Amino acid sequence: MGKKIILYLFLSVNFGICNNDYRKSEYEISLPEGWIEVSKETADFLIAEENFPSKTPAYEKYDYLYELKSNDTLFTFPYILIQINNSERLTKRELKNYGSKYFKYDAATNYLWKYGDSTLEVIIPTEKGTINIFCYSSKEKFQNSKEEFKDIVNSIFINPKIKYSSNFILEIPILKEIIYSFNKLNLFFLAVIIFLLSARRIKHKKAA
Repeated sequence: MGKKIILYLFLSVNFGICNNDYRKSEYEISLPEGWIEVSKETADFLIAEENFPSKTPAYEKYDYLYELKSNDTLFTFPYILIQINNSERLTKRELKNYGSKYFKYDAATNYLWKYGDSTLEVIIPTEKGTINIFCYSSKEKFQNSKEEFKDIVNSIFINPKIKYSSNFILEIPILKEIIYSFNKLNLFFLAVIIFLLSARRIKHKKAA
């Protein structure tokens, strides 16, 4: 009974009237009528209760979730999970290699596309890493959902600050590694300096 009350509260908070455009710090997405964003708190609750219709590695880390709301039950197909990965910028050569092995590479957008029996996975490169998109449907309805998924992915507008662009220096592996190593080293020294300044400040306060 308690779990049903909690779920009802989640639904009442998250299913208000919303616009179809959702803006995040990394991107803006335009959803067709009937699609909604589901809060991370609601999704975490449903994952814990094992109420998702499928289990995939994508659930290990996600940042944003959207679904086509057909009734008051979460989650029902179709739905979309988005992960923000800021680990490392991929070069065009790396993108093409991924495309030749696992994905279909779109040279016009630099996007990577992969279709399954009931899924569509898209990797959008950024200057910081990638935005990974996982689109899920049932096998029976995937052909109908596929075009809608493609339209949603193509509606995504990447924040210009992180939008992927051609960079000759970062396309050269050795120079890319040097630049990333230099940035990491700078961050390390910055962290050390902040720590020492904080420790010195605390010491002076105690002495006073």
